[in-house]
Amino acid sequence: MRFFMPDLPDEAPLRLFPLANGFNLASYGCIRDGEYRAYCLLAQFLDEDTLVGTAVELTAPEEWEDDPLLIGFQHFLRASIRHAHCSLGEPRMNSSRAWLNVEKIGVHFPSELGAMKFDFASDYESSQEGQGISLRYLDDGRRKADIYIYDDLEELIEPGAETDQVLAQMESAMLELERACGPAVAELLSETVAPYGREEIAFLERRFLVVGPEPDDSETVTAILLAARLGAFIKVRFSPLPGESQPKHPRLEALMNDLADVLSI
Repeated sequence: MRFFMPDLPDEAPLRLFPLANGFNLASYGCIRDGEYRAYCLLAQFLDEDTLVGTAVELTAPEEWEDDPLLIGFQHFLRASIRHAHCSLGEPRMNSSRAWLNVEKIGVHFPSELGAMKFDFASDYESSQEGQGISLRYLDDGRRKADIYIYDDLEELIEPGAETDQVLAQMESAMLELERACGPAVAELLSETVAPYGREEIAFLERRFLVVGPEPDDSETVTAILLAARLGAFIKVRFSPLPGESQPKHPRLEALMNDLADVLSI
């Protein structure tokens, strides 16, 4: 990893800070050749010979070392690289609308749900049996709603929102959320069973307050909703914009009502 920090002396320790997503973060700054130089590295060893990572190098005049603007810019770069996402080994995204026809549950999803438009599908089934697919919907503000349809290799899935199977899937979804949010913290705000759509299809839902690790990070309320229907688990993960912290987001409410109507077959 020292290769990415050329000004780090050989005898100086390289301090690595482990993140919740499995990556390590390291940074270093110094004065060299009349310049202030700073480096930030996000990396993970997949095995002894394979390193996956990204690095940022910043240079400025020496006299800028203690300038508040430079310090603020460094903070912005560290925050950006800390939240970098590695897609290695993940399913490929496919924007073809053919994915809207989900044969497993006999439903053709519309290209728009609650003013959110279909963006792409991810095929998890091809790499791990039982994991199904997900459909991502976006609105004009780039809010995200991911709809997962899968069976987790369960031969018989009891319909409903409060079964032991659904509760187990929710616990698993919570762990995935905590890993995805790291190093931010996802605090459980509420748990309820709420009806949606004309037929009032019930979903188990948990809403979380996501708080970043830095004092100036914004708070966001995100949600996971789950139900078993049509022989599969239907899971929705909604991600609003940073700073949107209302307990019930109108965009999510509209999407869930439309989704429930689509599932009413």
